[in-house]
Amino acid sequence: VTNVNACLANAPSGPTDAEIARLYTDACGGAITVTHTTAPSGTDCSWSVVYTYTIKDKCNNVVAPAPVFTVSGGDKTAPVLTGIWPANITGVNACLADAPSGPSDAAIAALYTDGCGGTISVTHTTTPSGADCSWSVLYTYTVKDKCGNVVTPQPVLYVTGGDRTPPVITLPAG
Repeated sequence: VTNVNACLANAPSGPTDAEIARLYTDACGGAITVTHTTAPSGTDCSWSVVYTYTIKDKCNNVVAPAPVFTVSGGDKTAPVLTGIWPANITGVNACLADAPSGPSDAAIAALYTDGCGGTISVTHTTTPSGADCSWSVLYTYTVKDKCGNVVTPQPVLYVTGGDRTPPVITLPAG
């Protein structure tokens, strides 16, 4: 079994000893006994589990070479939003240079969980447009798990606004 989408801890089991025993018969009759060893390797991102079966008849004759069954896979699932995505910020009365920032990368990471655990990493790009009178800032977040699985589509947040304050009189000192 290959290309399983699972964490190593959730790798599917190989055939049971009883299932393997049912595949064999012995010329002299009698019970077939099967035992196996399990050898997992890798990480949640890319793993394999090798099951090696020892198959014996009633006279202790062993099948050689020992049959093996391999399961391989890795985490292919992006993190899942489990928190509440922040609302867009609209109608801000400010110049573009004073536009409020979008949520931090750490705040966005805290909104996600991953089925295999581990750190969620977040980076973002900031795309401002417009001028002081009417502007918008688009924050585009890249959210990925320890295996590099990226949330798609990329989550975004908009901040919009413009200067809505009339000029104020400033009198010369004196």
